[in-house]
Amino acid sequence: MVPEAPFVVASASMPEVVYRRLGREGAYRLPEIDRSEVIDGTYMLCSGALVLEEVRQELLGWPLGVLEKETVVQLTLFDRGGVIYGAFFGERLVGFMSLDSRPVCGMHDRLLLDTLHVDCNFRGRGIGCKLLEHARSIAREMGASSLYVSSKPTRRTVEFYLSRGFTVADEYDPEQLANYPEDIPMVMAL
Repeated sequence: MVPEAPFVVASASMPEVVYRRLGREGAYRLPEIDRSEVIDGTYMLCSGALVLEEVRQELLGWPLGVLEKETVVQLTLFDRGGVIYGAFFGERLVGFMSLDSRPVCGMHDRLLLDTLHVDCNFRGRGIGCKLLEHARSIAREMGASSLYVSSKPTRRTVEFYLSRGFTVADEYDPEQLANYPEDIPMVMAL
């Protein structure tokens, strides 16, 4: 497969963010993303409905052991035909997206949006939206009719996906559920 040419999206709030498809080495760039955030609420599922619990905690960087595990997941995903995209401000990686090529939930046309991270210093500027657009487009090219995401239960993350057209999934992927039992399984029709 020939790599796609990078392209630039500029706006008043975010001049010259370049989005480009990454090779296998992209998995090793995850530490460049600062995942820090103040969490002001988390969701949980109760009888299929989202219930918000007010909490306040600060997450600084990557939780212990998560980055190493996530890098291995990204390498495996890429090696089986998945796609990794990055958003760059200059040479700095400020956004990361990966799409698995392996169907989930036993559905041949449902693909996993495995990862979508935006650096804490660049959130709220449309980078996550643009990376999600790439995931949708690539998933359609791969023959998918829907995307599945195992969303972190934080208010910011769940509400981002809801605002982009995701809904709570009626079927859960067993592997995702086993690996991330607190996450909220969500799906979006393409």
